[in-house]
Amino acid sequence: MKTSRNAPVLGLIAILCLAIGSLALASQASPALAQTGNWNAMAVDPDSLTVGYARNQASQSQASAEAMTACRNSGGTGCRTAMTRQGGCLAISRNRSGTSLGIGMEGTIQATVVRALDECLDGGKYAHCTVHTNFCSGE
Repeated sequence: MKTSRNAPVLGLIAILCLAIGSLALASQASPALAQTGNWNAMAVDPDSLTVGYARNQASQSQASAEAMTACRNSGGTGCRTAMTRQGGCLAISRNRSGTSLGIGMEGTIQATVVRALDECLDGGKYAHCTVHTNFCSGE
């Protein structure tokens, strides 16, 4: 059976789409919360897995724009906003070879780090994942 060299990127895109859908529903669930600021966002270039993030922004659109700028400034050429969340924590993990990326956005740093590592490891498909960015809103 022939495998595509883009399979890891396609898997990452599928994971990001699921996460984006979940977070979009969560952010729509509380319109009052959307007025208070403290937005975090992450942008990813799916080809290079270059990441940019923003935290503690006044609005969802500001967080998204800041994350896109950070992604481009880090060398990404096809950056797209992958996640936005008001409040909570963000963690990003990668494996050594740079073929897998894990993202966590949860309510506690512990849950966030676990989620990012689980996504990077992808059920044992990838190894040697480490967290390279993690923070919580308000820090």
